[in-house]
Amino acid sequence: MEKKKPTKKIKPSKVDQDIDLLIEGESTFNQDDVINCTFCNKKMELFPSKKSPKVLPCLHTFCGCCLYDLSNQEMGKLECPTCEIKHEISSIDELPTNYEIIQILEIQSLRLNPLDCMYCIESIPALFKCLQCESALC
Repeated sequence: MEKKKPTKKIKPSKVDQDIDLLIEGESTFNQDDVINCTFCNKKMELFPSKKSPKVLPCLHTFCGCCLYDLSNQEMGKLECPTCEIKHEISSIDELPTNYEIIQILEIQSLRLNPLDCMYCIESIPALFKCLQCESALC
């Protein structure tokens, strides 16, 4: 008789747990702390936009507008407003987008403007939008 190896259960990340709570309407975290740029305190916007959330190499996130303004002060270098680490940046557009914040903005948008899933026969509310084709999905 062959022994079964115990399977290791992978814990969901804190962000995944917060997103699940947000979807269920039971979230305890303040959405504004996540979806507002910590530099200008304005709401970030869905991709593609100048105000979409961009991640610096130090992993701090700011809206693209603030990063454009900060990068124009010293050509090719950008100092993180949070940790003050200087990064060599050739272009703000090349910085990665923070898709976790985009996901929260999508959920918020779908709650304000509900859509039905485009692939279900029944009327099932969509929870997400595909980032490539923008299909509403449950």
